[in-house]
Amino acid sequence: MLKALLIGAVTGVAACLAIACQSTENRPPTSGGPGGGHGGGGSGASDAGSTPLEGGAGGALLDFTGYTPTGLATAGDVVYVTLVPLDTTLTGKVDEIDATGKITELVTNAALPSLPTVSASVLYYADVVGTTSTIERLDLSTSTPTPEAFVTNVVSPSALVATSGSLFIESSSGGVGVQVDSYPETGAGAFTSISSTPGEYTPAGMATDGSKIYYAAASIGGGQIVSAQIVGGGDDSLWSGSDTGTLGGVSISNGIVYFTLAIASGNGVVYGVPVSGGVASEIATGLDAPADVVATPSYVYYTTNTAAGGVFRTTPGGADAGGVAEQLGVFAGAAHLAVGTSYLYVTADQAVARIPQ
Repeated sequence: MLKALLIGAVTGVAACLAIACQSTENRPPTSGGPGGGHGGGGSGASDAGSTPLEGGAGGALLDFTGYTPTGLATAGDVVYVTLVPLDTTLTGKVDEIDATGKITELVTNAALPSLPTVSASVLYYADVVGTTSTIERLDLSTSTPTPEAFVTNVVSPSALVATSGSLFIESSSGGVGVQVDSYPETGAGAFTSISSTPGEYTPAGMATDGSKIYYAAASIGGGQIVSAQIVGGGDDSLWSGSDTGTLGGVSISNGIVYFTLAIASGNGVVYGVPVSGGVASEIATGLDAPADVVATPSYVYYTTNTAAGGVFRTTPGGADAGGVAEQLGVFAGAAHLAVGTSYLYVTADQAVARIPQ
């Protein structure tokens, strides 16, 4: 059933959608060979079920009726979106949206795809296989990209980041904590353990500045934001909370790590903490279910994941520096965020929207 899209003074959208929990298995992920996972080559044809709609004030809305968008990735202003069907008898998809709004189906028989990320001409995404997940690799330089299993047996992955020739995966450490592992994009060699946070934590968001990985280890009482060296090892806790709230998205810009903390009764916060540690600043407060966050040198964008969800932006200093949040749009089920060259992209209820930055 398609929920109404609430469009008012629209120039944007977003918020994070939860992925179904997977049973845990106390095994480290292992590199897989070609063709070992779900997914098939796309038809290369335009998806007739996805119709461009006007979103107002320079925004555009692409309708994916019958599908829940579970993640976004951008390469310039080309967008990749993972889609899970509402009808459980159907299969998931991975679609490409070019700068003109044309939609091409790349993968048509995935299970529960999510977490897309782009590295040069390669698209990675997670797909559920049995009780764990497989990280699939899609070579976009070929005329008919076909998924290849890149890493198998990943327990509850929450984020994928590609940088410096490696793919970093944040996942559950056998149900007893969070781990971040690095895999060479060449597929050669064993994985490297970058960081782990043992205990009653679950994986959430992750970001990188090229030299360090920053990730959220969520818990019932808030959790931790952890900084880990990509080369040489060593990690530090930049922020921890023990009273309330659930951590979500993570982003980094200009030496500040931004993250969301959802707290009941409209008390959610977007924080910013220096990469070197120190006191966290309140970027935005009084939020109803803050979910994803993406930072650029000019703005911090974030979403609220409610029926009347919204996309907002504020200046990097945020509320603590006297900044005022500006609402860019109102959409039902606002979810994931991604920044392109000229536009901000967000997922809504069975839709993807494009907003000028």
